Amino acid sequence: MNISAVLSNRDIILTLENASGVAGFVGYRVERKREDGAWLTWGGASFSDSGAYAPVPSNRFSDYDVADGIYQYRYAVDTGTLSVFASSDWVKIGTGRLGWTFENYAPPEGVFGEILTADDLRYTYLWGIEFRASNGDIFTDAQVRQSIKSAAAEIGRYLKITLPKTRIICQPGSEVVRGRDYDEAEDPYSYRHDRWTRTGRIVLRKRPILSVERFQLYGIADQKVLDLMTWARIDHRKGVLNFFPKAGSDGQFRIAPASLTMGMSWMNGDYPHGYKIDYTAGFEHAGLIPSDLREVIGKVAACKLLNIIGDGLLAGFSSSSLSMDGVSESFSSTQSATSAMFAARIEVYLKDIKNWLLENRTKFSNITIGSI
Repeated sequence: MNISAVLSNRDIILTLENASGVAGFVGYRVERKREDGAWLTWGGASFSDSGAYAPVPSNRFSDYDVADGIYQYRYAVDTGTLSVFASSDWVKIGTGRLGWTFENYAPPEGVFGEILTADDLRYTYLWGIEFRASNGDIFTDAQVRQSIKSAAAEIGRYLKITLPKTRIICQPGSEVVRGRDYDEAEDPYSYRHDRWTRTGRIVLRKRPILSVERFQLYGIADQKVLDLMTWARIDHRKGVLNFFPKAGSDGQFRIAPASLTMGMSWMNGDYPHGYKIDYTAGFEHAGLIPSDLREVIGKVAACKLLNIIGDGLLAGFSSSSLSMDGVSESFSSTQSATSAMFAARIEVYLKDIKNWLLENRTKFSNITIGSI
């Protein structure tokens, strides 16, 4: 279930995941709350705290009765019984600046939240720069948020970490739906005999690890051999999954792995697709992202925006000069040798980003050691 809340002029437009094809569908229960307030329920003409609600038949809903403030919405599907609620992020109308750098933002209930808000970029990392083109068009909050998402994805790939909470399933079947039951699909991990006979160790493809839901050993014919969940030992930050024989009641480790290997000769070699693992990676919500990592994401997003906004103000323009009757005037759009309008600030931010990445890359990932 998904819900998006978008500001349009002074109205808030909700888009709900379409459930009209679900058996017994009656409609949607829609609720709203203002920051620090209680949940109010849509009763057909307005939101109230009576608890009674009128089902909303369409997955598009417009809220016209909102004053200045910060709002959150949630909805449930009514099929005779109500589903679990799905929640939106905050929506701001005509109020002050909202963001981490203003110490007044926190991820709302049931939502990952924003790593940085549009106001963080406008008034902190790009302070003093108007987000307006030469023809008067304004760079919208949605466009700013897209730059933040792109910057977060780039930093995540470089550090080999996952930021938003992500549910990963190995070879999902037709009974599960992407976006509802999981976020990404993966192939199984290879079986290595040397790691099986010693301390088992698998470096998962995404980190940090929040939880492991399935950890199973499969044979060369794709048959399930053993459930390894009770053996799992997780290094959450580094994304490493270790497995040990389960200790018996006498406190001694059993020798099941070795005996299993001797009973199945094909396990004495290596083969692909040996381990099927379902797990959840990333941060539970945006508030758990380290502040220094949040700052470097903001600077990457700022560099992206500075390039675009600079072209919007003076596209392809670097400098000009005018001379008339011995009087001369010159104008330069940049404070550095490059042609970008905001090149000086871009250069400072890029230097900060580079230094931070050099100092912190190994903080979030494993050190790769090779031998010849």
